[in-house]
Amino acid sequence: MLLSDYYITVFLSDCVMILSGSCLIVLLCYNNIASRSTQSITVLSSDYNTERELHKMSKIICITTSKGGAAKTTNSFEIAGALHVLGKKVLVIDLDQTCGITNFAGLKYNSEERVEYNIKTSFELLAGTCTLDEAILEYEFFDIIVGDERFAKAESTFTDDDDPYLVKTLLEMLDEDEYDYIILDHGPQNDIIKKMCYIAADQFFITTFKPETDREEAKRAIDEIIRLQKQRNNKVEGEIIGCILSRIEKASLTEIAELDMQEKLNEYNEARKVSTRLFSIRKSIKLEESQTYKTPYCVAHKSAPVSRDIYEIAEYITSINE
Repeated sequence: MLLSDYYITVFLSDCVMILSGSCLIVLLCYNNIASRSTQSITVLSSDYNTERELHKMSKIICITTSKGGAAKTTNSFEIAGALHVLGKKVLVIDLDQTCGITNFAGLKYNSEERVEYNIKTSFELLAGTCTLDEAILEYEFFDIIVGDERFAKAESTFTDDDDPYLVKTLLEMLDEDEYDYIILDHGPQNDIIKKMCYIAADQFFITTFKPETDREEAKRAIDEIIRLQKQRNNKVEGEIIGCILSRIEKASLTEIAELDMQEKLNEYNEARKVSTRLFSIRKSIKLEESQTYKTPYCVAHKSAPVSRDIYEIAEYITSINE
């Protein structure tokens, strides 16, 4: 029985009781939280007794894999640009020590320059030395929180028991209508920052190339997410919604790779009772070269074949979330 099955009128009071057609009494309690507020509800009935939080409508997306060099950052940058073209408000958070997306956006500065220009990083945000408002920068096509080379020492910095929830907790402070989508870009290492992203994410894309070694890494990423979905502590609640095969060229080899990854996705779909799609992005030297111009290729060249591949993914994201 779902709360969404009921039509609810909310009055300006601490609580209100609603009698449904089946005589289920629902008690709503609103709790104000300092800073940017969220609201919580408690649903009481004979067969439904749990507490849920009404968070922002933003969807938090993590494009991930279990190794570096799998087009994770490139795909994050391009999909963010495509969502912008589709009229969506996007925030990209660079949590990578290499600051890939930060560099693509032309916003990579050394520590002295960041102090001079008063630029705050995602590392400083997680460390509690700046606020969300101070960290968010306006880039031409989306908002961004820039990366920081100090993430190389993340394991020795973020050691508290609650630290895996830092990204999730911070993003819950955003106003509910501030962003349509938030894209997280973590580094290649399997560390505390990747765990933070996994816990915060609502949805995942697994990204890979067609060689078998790359596909095996992608499968390991799927298995890791399944494992984290099952554990009690630091539980991952997001679902895999897609897999992206990048730099596709020869059709015969592509078909083998697609069948292989689809088989793995079918296992996931059966276990989780969801529907996950497989996408391909064709190989394009121009796509990689465009990063030097600090503009997503799909924004500058909307009708290019590779751009159509990216827009297909962006349109899929909007279609399942709206």
